[in-house]
Amino acid sequence: MQKVLIIVNDLKNGGVERVLTVLSNHMAEKDFDVHMLAIASPYVTYPLSGKVKYEYVPIMGIYKHVNLFKEFTIIWKIFKEINRIDPEWVIGFDDSIIIRSIPSAWLQRRKILVSERIDPSIYSVPMKIVRQVAYDMADRVVFQTEDAKKFFPKRTQKKSVVIPNPISENLPYRTEITNKDIIMAGRLRAQKNVGLAIRAFAKFYPSHLDYRLVVYGEGEQLEELKQLAAEKSVAENVIFPGHVSDIHERMRSCAAYLSTSDYEGISNSMLEALAIGAPSICTDCPVGGARMFIKNNENGILVPVGDEKAISEAMAKIADDEGYAKKLSSESVKVRNLLSSEIICSQWEKFL
Repeated sequence: MQKVLIIVNDLKNGGVERVLTVLSNHMAEKDFDVHMLAIASPYVTYPLSGKVKYEYVPIMGIYKHVNLFKEFTIIWKIFKEINRIDPEWVIGFDDSIIIRSIPSAWLQRRKILVSERIDPSIYSVPMKIVRQVAYDMADRVVFQTEDAKKFFPKRTQKKSVVIPNPISENLPYRTEITNKDIIMAGRLRAQKNVGLAIRAFAKFYPSHLDYRLVVYGEGEQLEELKQLAAEKSVAENVIFPGHVSDIHERMRSCAAYLSTSDYEGISNSMLEALAIGAPSICTDCPVGGARMFIKNNENGILVPVGDEKAISEAMAKIADDEGYAKKLSSESVKVRNLLSSEIICSQWEKFL
């Protein structure tokens, strides 16, 4: 039985956290000895198997501001935790985890697996250098897309594999539209470019007065986005309900799903919307996750990054052509055959 240690900041809402939870649960059921160490906060949002040995050690939580001395202290504390748990494999996804835990694992000659979860081109030059050093220490690297893999040197590519995200189990199927909501789901931060969605909706709205843009999620841009909706005279029809626990049921009954990100790894909410059958509009953003699973005008609509007009037109196309919307829906659910948690987690298991 292989002992595996997965190090996380926490298990709050987020795509990385959901994938790690699914992977941990699967591995624990497959007779891996799975340990999970949270170092920033104890919060667990997603259902975690009782077979996963979850611990919270407040390594990051005690430091509000990190300087070089504190950075070395954090790494030393992680080093001691790895030594205490004594795993065969150490796994890290988040960059802050990778650069702090991988050197500690490498010094102890543990096997190391890291995973790139976002567009690698966005980082500063110093961060790219530090991250590459960590990746050179790793035994295995998992990428979400071929585009992300190609960003790295051949030495990294040779020890890597591309594994997309699994979709959630027991997703409902779309039955019929019960409202005229165009929905978004994710953290309200600059990367998601929700402002673009609001501007596009403002173009679409005058000819579709019974539609709403409903943005699920929380984040630092909330007040700024509300103000933008007011400036565009659509405040009453742009709604921010926050985080909800029944997002899949809301996808099931919505008129369309929308993602306007400037960059992504692979959006979990996009995959879930496709699997449920919500007609989906997504920006064809780096690092290629949307185009891996959306065939334009067949099972969804791909639009250029930042293209307000194209997004508005895509909304109108779905709203005005019921047959077209149904075609997108019936084709998109086929993604379930590719991305079940059993299929995706088995790929991880084989790679380990």
